[in-house]
Order: sequence, then C-alpha cells, then structure tokens
Amino acid sequence: MAGVNGDNEVPEEETTTPPTQKDLRDATTWKKQRSAVRQQITKTIRYLGNLVNERGSRGSISSMMKHLENLLATAAKIHTNLSTVEDQAENDRQDEFHLKYVELAGDALERGQQYLNSRLGEPPSVIAGKKAPSISPSEQNRQEEERKLAQQRADAAILEADEARRQANEVANRADQARREATAAQQALQALQDLENDDDDTSAVTNGSQHLSQLGQDWRQNQRRLNSSTSPAAPDEWIDRYAAGQLKPNVTASSRSSVKTELEIYSGRSLDWFEWIDLYRALVHDSGKSAGEKLVILKRHLKGDCLDLVQGLGGGESAYIEALVRLKQSCGRRDVMRAATLQAIDKVELKNDPAIFKRFAERIRTHLSDLSRIGESNAPDLIEKISMRHQPPDRLEWNRGRRGGLETRSLNAFDSWLCERAAEYQNAYSIASEQNTSSVLKPPRSHARSHPASSAKAPDNHSAPKVTFRPLCFKCEGDHK
Repeated sequence: MAGVNGDNEVPEEETTTPPTQKDLRDATTWKKQRSAVRQQITKTIRYLGNLVNERGSRGSISSMMKHLENLLATAAKIHTNLSTVEDQAENDRQDEFHLKYVELAGDALERGQQYLNSRLGEPPSVIAGKKAPSISPSEQNRQEEERKLAQQRADAAILEADEARRQANEVANRADQARREATAAQQALQALQDLENDDDDTSAVTNGSQHLSQLGQDWRQNQRRLNSSTSPAAPDEWIDRYAAGQLKPNVTASSRSSVKTELEIYSGRSLDWFEWIDLYRALVHDSGKSAGEKLVILKRHLKGDCLDLVQGLGGGESAYIEALVRLKQSCGRRDVMRAATLQAIDKVELKNDPAIFKRFAERIRTHLSDLSRIGESNAPDLIEKISMRHQPPDRLEWNRGRRGGLETRSLNAFDSWLCERAAEYQNAYSIASEQNTSSVLKPPRSHARSHPASSAKAPDNHSAPKVTFRPLCFKCEGDHK
C-alpha cells in the first residue's frame, strides 16, 4: 500500500524459493552487481553529507535521499538472491557487511531529514542562480569542521569494513585449509589404525602385507625401526646432571643399607666402567653420606691410573664432583669404549655347537647393548662383520630380512634375532643335560661377593698369615664385623 505522493511505500512481502539452475549460473553476475551497488551507496552517502554540510538545495537533498533508499532496496534484493546460493558461513559474513552499509545509510538519511526539518518554515528556494541565505563566518567554520569530522568517520568506517572483509576472507581460507588438513590427518590415522589392527596376530599380518606394495611394506618397517631405535640412557649420564646441579644429592636420616654387599676396586678398564659406576651410584652416591665421605670411599675403590686422577683432590662437594667428572672423562671415553667393545667382540669364541652358539649370542648382545648405550644404534658394517662368522643357514636367514637392499636394522634388532636364533638350536633336554653336567664338574659357588682381600689366592697350608686389610663394609658402616 502506498502513502501520499508515493512516500513511505511498504514493499510487498516476498517469498523465498529454492535456488534454480539459472540462479546458480547467475551467482557470479549477482556478486559483481553487489559490489557495484555498495560502491554507489558509499558515493551517495558521501555526496549527501557534502550537500547537508554546505546547506545545499532541499530538492537535491531529497532526491539524494530517495536515490539512497532505492540503492539500499536494490542491495537488499541482490543480497537475498545470493543468500540462496551461498553457504551459511559466507551468508553470515555478508550479512555483517550489508548491515554495516544499512547503518551508514541510515545515519546519512537521518542527517538529511534533520536538515529538511530545520528548513520547513522557509520559502522555496529561488532557482535563479542566487546563493543560499548567507550565514556568519563562525557558523560556516563550525559546519566545515563538522563536515570534515563526518567525512573522516565515514572514510574510517569504509576502511574498517574493507579490513574486516579482508580478515574474514583470510579466516575463511585458513578454516578451509584446517578442515582439509584435519580430514587428511583423520584418514592417515584411520589407515595406521587399520595397519595396527592387522598386526594383532600372524595371519592378519600375512593377509595385510598382501594388500601393501613393496614400497609400503618398506616404509612401514622403516617407521617401526625409527620408533624403536631410541638409545637407553648411559649409566654414567647422572654424573653430568649432578655436576650441572640438576641431580640433587640424596639426604636421608640413616645411611645403613639393608643389603650386605661390597664394591669392587676399579682398575680403569673401559669394558667394566658402566657396570662399576652403576653399582657405585647405587651403593655410595645415592646413600645419605656426605660428599666428603663419598670422596673417601671413591678413592679407596680405585687403583692405578684412576687413583692418580683423584688422589690430589681435597674434601667437600666441589672436589667430589671434580673427581666424578675426571673419572668419566678418562674412563668413560666413548671412542675408547667403542674400540674396546669391538675388540672384545672379535675375541668371542664361536663354534659349531648349540651351547657355544648360545653363549656367543648372549655375549654379543651384552657388547651391542654397551654400544647402544654410548649412542651407536645402527652399525651395518659391524652387523655384517658379525654375521659373516655365522654358518651359511644363519647368515642366509638374517640377509633374507634385508630384501637385497641396504642394512637399515638396528643393533637391538640384530642381537634379539641372534639370541632367538641361538635358542632355536636348543631344546629343553639339551639345556637340562648341560646344566646337570656343569653342576657335576664345577664345585658350588656362593652368590655373595667376597672381600677383595679374601678373594686373593692363598697357599694350601694353614700356617699362612692372616690378611690384616679389611675393606669398607656398607652394612657395618666401616670394617666388616
């Protein structure tokens, strides 16, 4: 229904219909029209503000206000058409932009209407080239300042709308990228879970491997090797942390140990360093003794060049730390330990006998474990060198897992395979027979360690003098009683 002179016309309610194929094809054209109409709205708002600030003709201002209303109606129609073909996220973003333009246009229309209301009692303007009624210079300056401020606010609002549109586009792009990455990650995780489920039993592994290419099987095996190739911490690693202040000394109310044992004297042999320093930490360093007492005990259990390293150090925690650091730098040298371990591997006996092969495998595993603890987890040349000493069937079995490629398996994988291979040559009866034979030939030995002085070989006669040196006993807190 239309009002007087066509003003305040109420548009009829429009019904929203599903998008047609033609609407989908015209979406690009509608987007261009939307941008053009929004630019016209911005220019019209700016021109209308200038007319109001300059106290222009009431007819021109009324025409501009009607033109602005028509542009808003056109923009609303285009926006409605596009909302039927765009997704919900884009609709929400464009709704904010459309409401921003509506807000700016409403402010401009309100200013224009206020200007028209202020001149309701004035006679119509004479169209004869005459100027508008003159105003005072101060009023002109005030209106000019208001016009400039209004223009600055309008420009700032337009810039803010453009920046918001740019940021919204970037956020939408990042959201799309994140959704794609999440979908890809979910698919990869599902694929890995399917592979892990296939590894629950041997038949599943066999059936799953048939569906994988050779490249896929190699990749899976390499990933498993990388995941399980972390080297264990070295037994002397605690010395560096203690010297750096990261490992606090153990302080307890009582330093008595519930276990009766003794610490052997260390001679500086590289192959014995890990075992000795690990036992020293358990018996001495982690006890409640003071640093000075620990240093005295440390000196009493060293001999040779090792004792010379710490002999001149005084007391206190700083001297104790210096002694530990010197011992590790001298006795725990990784290059010396590696060389000694390789030499020991060459000296391990191997014969064509199941029992000897079993002992060979266990000793090799011990040496390879030492190499792993000093940071060498993959040594294909060493693995090849050890496997060359095996019998042809054993060597063939190990090389079959390489599939004609380079050796990429770790030392831990090799020593585990070697011990399992050696165990396959023995059965329960052969192991029991070997144990019975050993118990008959060898006298029983006590599992407890004896004192270093009493372990020395003495003559068979009973008139030998008794050794007076009595080492420190950790059970008795002094000489053994």
